Amino acid sequence: MGFFENKLLSARLSYSYRSQFFVSFDRTTHLDEAALKELDAIAGRECHREHRGDVRANNLTDEKIIQFADVESHPRAIYDNGRVYFFGAKARF
Repeated sequence: MGFFENKLLSARLSYSYRSQFFVSFDRTTHLDEAALKELDAIAGRECHREHRGDVRANNLTDEKIIQFADVESHPRAIYDNGRVYFFGAKARF
């Protein structure tokens, strides 16, 4: 994780890794989920003391969640959630 912040601007980059893990049993076979690598970012700017704007991006690496039984090259389920972007504004009156 890396970040930068001063009076007007803030930015943060976050990388997470989760190794392969057991999910549950599917019928009589164990179901595992493949390793997942994800990069997220957020940036914000303060315009005045009362106004602030933010941009957030999740899953910049566009990772897919892959669940498999026994062999990773033969997936049972693939979840493609894609990249997600959020825009926000804050105001204080």
